[in-house]
Amino acid sequence: MTPGIDNIVGIYRLHTGQKNYATPLLFKTYAQWSFLQQKAFDYLIWSTLAHALEFSVALLCWLWIFPITFSEANEWHFKWVSRVFLYNLACEFIFYSFWHYMTQSRRSPYAQ
Repeated sequence: MTPGIDNIVGIYRLHTGQKNYATPLLFKTYAQWSFLQQKAFDYLIWSTLAHALEFSVALLCWLWIFPITFSEANEWHFKWVSRVFLYNLACEFIFYSFWHYMTQSRRSPYAQ
């Protein structure tokens, strides 16, 4: 599952009561583009932008945890491995579970 910026914007618009929560923020004339232009954009640009949220989480890990553990990482120790492992586990169970609930769960107030 890849929760992109369109999920965030859609949830915000739906939560604030806007009727058309699927209106794009950018590239509003996308539907008028030719098939080739749409596919080129999808594969070259949009597929990369769709992973911006995952990239942000990875960047946070790199900026926050790796400076702490990098000097220790020249040898295998449980201490630094456990920090990285627990961060990944926390992201899996907190971050991705939250987005799955907000965007796909039946019990979610936002899912249609």
